[in-house]
Amino acid sequence: MSFTDVKQVVGASWTMAGMVASQCGLPLLTVFTNNEFFMKTFMPDVVCLGDILRAKDYHLEFMGGAETEFAGKGLFYQSHGFANVQGAKELLQSNPDADASYVNSWGLYDDTLYTLILDRIRTLQKSSKPWGMFSINIGTHQPEGHMSRECQGIQYGDGSDKLLSAAQCTDYLVGKMYRMLKEEGILDDTVVIFASDHLSPVKVKPYNTLEKAERHNFMMLTGSGVVPGVNERKGTSLDIASTLLNYLGYGSHPIGLGRDMNGEEPTLREHFISDALLNEKILSWRSIIDMTFSGYPALTGSLRVETEKQEVVTGNTSLRYPILLSYTPEGKVEGVWYPTETISEQDVFSGAFYLTKMISNNQLFLWVDRCRNISTLATGLQKYRESNCFYNGSLAAEGSSGFIADSGVTVNLIFDNQSGASTARANVLRENLFSKNMAQWDSLNLKIKEGLQNSLIMVRAGGTDAIVGSSYVQGAEFKEPGLYLTRVSYTLDQEYVLRNKEKAHYSSVLYSVETLGALPVCDNKQGPVQLEALIKKYPMDEKLTPLMYVIVGNVDEQCGKGFTNLPQDIRLSELDGLPAGSPYIALFDVGLEVKYEKSGARDKAIAVSVLVAD
Repeated sequence: MSFTDVKQVVGASWTMAGMVASQCGLPLLTVFTNNEFFMKTFMPDVVCLGDILRAKDYHLEFMGGAETEFAGKGLFYQSHGFANVQGAKELLQSNPDADASYVNSWGLYDDTLYTLILDRIRTLQKSSKPWGMFSINIGTHQPEGHMSRECQGIQYGDGSDKLLSAAQCTDYLVGKMYRMLKEEGILDDTVVIFASDHLSPVKVKPYNTLEKAERHNFMMLTGSGVVPGVNERKGTSLDIASTLLNYLGYGSHPIGLGRDMNGEEPTLREHFISDALLNEKILSWRSIIDMTFSGYPALTGSLRVETEKQEVVTGNTSLRYPILLSYTPEGKVEGVWYPTETISEQDVFSGAFYLTKMISNNQLFLWVDRCRNISTLATGLQKYRESNCFYNGSLAAEGSSGFIADSGVTVNLIFDNQSGASTARANVLRENLFSKNMAQWDSLNLKIKEGLQNSLIMVRAGGTDAIVGSSYVQGAEFKEPGLYLTRVSYTLDQEYVLRNKEKAHYSSVLYSVETLGALPVCDNKQGPVQLEALIKKYPMDEKLTPLMYVIVGNVDEQCGKGFTNLPQDIRLSELDGLPAGSPYIALFDVGLEVKYEKSGARDKAIAVSVLVAD
């Protein structure tokens, strides 16, 4: 049975969100990064498909090619009915015959994963208990996929697009496993569902081709009791669990916002005249979804911020910090934001982004983070810089703030959001947060002849007085004043990527950032700077290919009297005469042609996201 009109909604557009949507019928609107997962519980008050099946005495397992720690996958499944949750590490440990050297930068190749899944299903089938096996592959992960060695000779079209060939490979492997399930009689009493976790993102090469047609999530069922056909009802991935539950013989029942697409109740998409209006409505439900299902504690008069475990503790509940939580005057937590130092376009993972873009003037909040970030709201905290501080209150009224000592601190919470409220005050704080805590972002498209497929390189420069003080080039950070010359290189060699996995920007591409030195542009003892000669002094790894060179940082105070030896072999129009402390970025290609140049005020940060594509 093929479902042909399953669309993607907000809160279901990335892997972890797709899993929550398909299991629980709810969008995942809590903000956190995949690699910096601070949550200690994962939507504990939701009843998901796994919880229902466990109550029906099902034994449930999850097997995935990537690590279970990524984005909190393991915690999610363990919290919702799954008895056995295994990722790459666990699968290799529990299957000694598996080739531990045959892995990619994400984890297990699909041919390994499906072999292990099939073996496990054969074992589960011998049990007297009903069972469920859920899995996710990584063979089709952007930007170029991961071709399994079993797929030698398989390609899509002329083979020029590696991602589409990887999809062809996974299609073959899934089909092979399905045929074996059928031939061995396992499908006689088993339902199989095939589904995509989300649509392909914009940073993949086939995206422009895909956008020419109306796009849908894949969803298809087969096996025991499934009558072949086509279901054209308007649905979303929120409807998967409810639809599957009916195929398992438990009737047509809602799960979260999801509805059985073979049932009589209309789906969420069938309630709205357009998908755009539906997404707006889902976003408006963010607070109520978080308040109802995320297990947030009720706030009373005070709470503790504990330094040793880096937790905010109230009652029997603890939450990791840095954290920004919003709450009502009655003490009900409405939402939680997990700010991080991760560099992202428009600084979307920062607390400043949340306060600037996401909440109302009178919304009460508690922000626990580095003092330099919070000092925009309370200037007296600036002196503590890299230590941790807190701010409590709203943007419109005076709040309380303080330094968090090694022994921790008790915060007496504010529950009055009306006394002394001022729209003017809120506007000033929003503007300060936007201009001081967030970089001024630009974007640049960099086209090269090699086969890189829509990868992002992040570059940021902070002025000496900026809240965002450090400068950054894709993983390399510069905290000391000065202008630094860096070389950004890359390789598509998968063995090299795997050996240097911690440096990889994308799963199939490794970017290397080398610091070639601080530019002595204001040192009277130095002669004129020759960039080409400086670059030649630093030979590069033969496995790497140079992509671009970046000058990043800020003008050292010793340059207050002017530049004495600017680079002679490249024209940098904004550097000459730039005041001391100013942030500066210049990007140029391997032929020393300038592609981008920008400077800013000394209390600001500037940044550019570079989209690399062939």
